[in-house]
Amino acid sequence: MNSDLKQKIENETHNWQYAEELAEDKYGFKLNKIFAEFGNKYDLFEYSNANHCRIKAYYDEDTREYKVRVKIGCNEYCKPYFFAGELAQFESLLKGYFDEELSKFNSRCKNSLVAKDLGEWKYAQELPEELEGFKLFIKPTEAVEYTNGSYIILDYSDFATESSLSILHNIYKNDYGNEVVIRGESYISDDFGASSVEELEELLKEKLTEKLREIREMAEKIGAEQ
Repeated sequence: MNSDLKQKIENETHNWQYAEELAEDKYGFKLNKIFAEFGNKYDLFEYSNANHCRIKAYYDEDTREYKVRVKIGCNEYCKPYFFAGELAQFESLLKGYFDEELSKFNSRCKNSLVAKDLGEWKYAQELPEELEGFKLFIKPTEAVEYTNGSYIILDYSDFATESSLSILHNIYKNDYGNEVVIRGESYISDDFGASSVEELEELLKEKLTEKLREIREMAEKIGAEQ
């Protein structure tokens, strides 16, 4: 990070009253005040829980904006309505929306929304709790709000290698897709693109084990090279 920009952020956030008054424990999340540079980002504070969920406030050097990013399991994304060029504007957005965002999550970082046609999905009820060393982190009956109208309806994660396979349902397009994370990096994959839950089920039966095995092999290869 540019040293002048870093100094500017540190000056702005020094003795920041809003951060000083944050609750240490809220909705099952613990507060961690960071205020440190990491690459092209300057992290301010975060709330996290023991179930691999985190909400972090930070400054992004690339866009010159304060932002909030959410991490659910191995998946991470920015919340667009927190973008702000100045700290005062960012604080206003935090006061208006951050508590609401945090309150959406229960102890397993799930909300009550169940995507259409998933409540009685028999195949989902038979999913193994562990497969190819990946644990079933998100079940279809506990769909998690993600981004751009998508919900994570199924997720197998290996947190030791920060790798996962997530199945997504877009409520606007009413279709299904997937996202792969390997060693913390997202990769494009369309192995589970489907227009119905029946089509998705056939793809999962055909490819789920094989895909998790492939992710495992790639994670181990990358890990060996690091």
